[in-house]
Amino acid sequence: MFQLIGEYLDSLEIEKGLSYGTLANYKSKLKALANYLSVYENIDQWDGVTFPHLRNYLKYLKEDQNKSASSRANSVSCF
Repeated sequence: MFQLIGEYLDSLEIEKGLSYGTLANYKSKLKALANYLSVYENIDQWDGVTFPHLRNYLKYLKEDQNKSASSRANSVSCF
């Protein structure tokens, strides 16, 4: 999963010209999602991710990590 994150970020940098700060933010959010999926959902491939998994992740961010609505929205924008 992490290799694909790197490839995705590379493509965003080249195709969209995103700033270093934006890419670093995306990397952080996507790695956190990948870690959650691995630990809590036992998923290690992106093609195994479903909408309910993403909904569970947002619930986890809200309830277990106490992330604000804007922080959760920022996470969604990355995926």
